[in-house]
Amino acid sequence: MATKEASITSPALRRTYTAALTHWPKDPLRPTCQLQDVLSKRLAESNKFPGPDGGKNPAAQVNALVSLLGNRYLSKYPTSPAPESATGGMLSPRSNPSYYEDLMRDLDAAPTRSWAQRVGLRLKGMFRWQ
Repeated sequence: MATKEASITSPALRRTYTAALTHWPKDPLRPTCQLQDVLSKRLAESNKFPGPDGGKNPAAQVNALVSLLGNRYLSKYPTSPAPESATGGMLSPRSNPSYYEDLMRDLDAAPTRSWAQRVGLRLKGMFRWQ
């Protein structure tokens, strides 16, 4: 009796894996260390991937990568608050509702900051005047 995973060929898994890596977004904060570079290196070094030595279930590994790329879990586990929620939802905690918006704004601005701006922000964080 053949399983579904056995019917998927190794070259097909490699093609799906490579296609998912080409669509993976770049990390602007760490331009020298990208996830797709690390995984591509793993794929290039392992001529047997996907195989039994690369993991217990290579089809599940490829499926996990594709599902993360497609935001499959965002629809399954929504981050918006339920109307009866006492906490305000995952992305807007009651103690600081704009925390994640501020964090995303700061992360978007970080790669474009000059050296002086980075030092200024570091000093500002060291000394809190009230």
